Amino acid sequence: MIEDNFIAAPEENNIFIWHFVIFGLPDDPYKDGYYMGKLQFPQDYPWKPPAIMMTTETGRFRVNDRICLSISDYHPESWNPVWPVRSIIIGLISFFVTD
Repeated sequence: MIEDNFIAAPEENNIFIWHFVIFGLPDDPYKDGYYMGKLQFPQDYPWKPPAIMMTTETGRFRVNDRICLSISDYHPESWNPVWPVRSIIIGLISFFVTD
């Protein structure tokens, strides 16, 4: 899956783990950076949300720690099973660049 400012794909042998790269963010301090992350989907996806984590330093999130978002496993009560991978990463980017 290639979008305007990210690329994402599942692991070859595990459809429940997706890796992504966010790039092309227009504003400082993230301008011109490349930020890698991972989505870990539970076995009962789409009924339960994924864990979301960054695997490279961003200056905002801790590396390899689950990120607390309304679209993550931190808040299963607000999860919507119709959200695709694209929407999850766009939501992360939106949170990523806001104060």
